Amino acid sequence: MQSSGASLQIDAQLLANATDLLLLAECLVEGYSHGIHRSPFSGSSQEFASYRAFLPGDSPHRIDWKVYGRTDEFVIREYEQETNLPGYLFLDASLSMDFGEGAGHKFNYGRLLCAVLSVLMNQQQDAPGLVLFGRGETVPAEDWWPPSTRRDHLENMVGYLEKNKADGPHDHIRGLDEVVGECRRRSMAVFVTDGLMDPAELKDVLSSLAMRGSKVLFFHLLAREEIAPKFGKEVILVDHETGSERVIDGSAYRDLHEAHLKGVCDEIEKVCHDTETEYCLLPTDQPLDEALRHFLSLRNG
Repeated sequence: MQSSGASLQIDAQLLANATDLLLLAECLVEGYSHGIHRSPFSGSSQEFASYRAFLPGDSPHRIDWKVYGRTDEFVIREYEQETNLPGYLFLDASLSMDFGEGAGHKFNYGRLLCAVLSVLMNQQQDAPGLVLFGRGETVPAEDWWPPSTRRDHLENMVGYLEKNKADGPHDHIRGLDEVVGECRRRSMAVFVTDGLMDPAELKDVLSSLAMRGSKVLFFHLLAREEIAPKFGKEVILVDHETGSERVIDGSAYRDLHEAHLKGVCDEIEKVCHDTETEYCLLPTDQPLDEALRHFLSLRNG
């Protein structure tokens, strides 16, 4: 882990040597907390805990103006959390996620992100849950971990994440209908996926969560090789899920690829906008702190 301020850059050697996903996730959470020099865990209840300095991005409405009048300093009142928030982590385990090099491998990056978010939620007394989707038209019982605040639940859930891989044959998410129906109201849902799915199906799922009063965050994971592929004069395209091959002109394909990728991202972002879902494009060579900032901003907002 390379840390600069609050930056948590994950390198390939770290991932290769990591034998305990939970321990790695806990170290990353601790490093992030220390890097920003303040606790990222705060609730929204009315039980006062402490003051902290006003930071860029904070709402001016949270400034304690009485303290400002006495000290001429901008500070914010922090509060203790009174209720646990159920959290649902939806991780794409379809074959398209089995792509990328080293630390930029989409499923490995997504799996680590889910482990880190689970630790974050557990430490702030929220209840993390996990769903692996993309393996069938329904979610198998072993891939569905309902939210819990128990420590042994966290350990077992992250342990299950650690031994899994992206091997599902399906890109659709119809199988989530039953799981979404069980999601508790006033919860938080986080999607970690490369977005290779039917936008109409995605909209149905996100709309269902919005109707239940869930805060929803969509992490759109893309490997750097997908965002800026290096093509030669001829390119052999291999469908990662079917194995079929096709030889095409590299320069022509580059332009087509950029246009197609932009179209996919724009369409997913529009679906998120229409369903009041927070959208975050997340290249897998980007430090994890960007994802954590998005999560905590939505969680505490």
